[in-house]
Amino acid sequence: MYKLAGRRKLGRKVSHRRSLIKNQVRSILTYGKVTTTTPKAKVLKANVESYLNDLNSKAEKVRKYELLTLLGDDSSANKMVEYLKSSPKVKIVKVGFRDGDNAEVSRVSLQGFSSKVKKDVKTQKSVSKKTPLKQDTKDNKPPVQDEDAVELREAKEERESDKAKSLAKNLKNRFVGKERARSRSGI
Repeated sequence: MYKLAGRRKLGRKVSHRRSLIKNQVRSILTYGKVTTTTPKAKVLKANVESYLNDLNSKAEKVRKYELLTLLGDDSSANKMVEYLKSSPKVKIVKVGFRDGDNAEVSRVSLQGFSSKVKKDVKTQKSVSKKTPLKQDTKDNKPPVQDEDAVELREAKEERESDKAKSLAKNLKNRFVGKERARSRSGI
């Protein structure tokens, strides 16, 4: 029989493929974007669009319940319910090639989805708690240094600047972008 002919199998068995797709759908609905290989990205886009269209046809309570079962987090489920009120769209952007095996990598993202990061709140709290350090009013004199130490430091700085200049000359004519390998061996 000629079953599953048109479906992408992604080199995995059925159970592994289903769990891979479910996990990627879960992470794109949580974070708003996922970076993965291009074949997986195409499958992910189709599944996410299908899932979002299916959710849009249901009542709001049912939507929230299904998102809660998939995502497992109440705040991200509420965020997705709000996102579903606008017209959700999924976009694929090709990013480049992966270093290890030279596979083409793409980013799948939900357009108009904004995930507020909790780290911003933590950094604001930590900044407000800090108090300025007290300066010593007794001694405002700089520390005394030996002439030999000053000469050694100047010589070291001069050598470092010479190294930087020579490196800049060498790197000026080199290819900066990432080029795809021309063969399997990467040569």
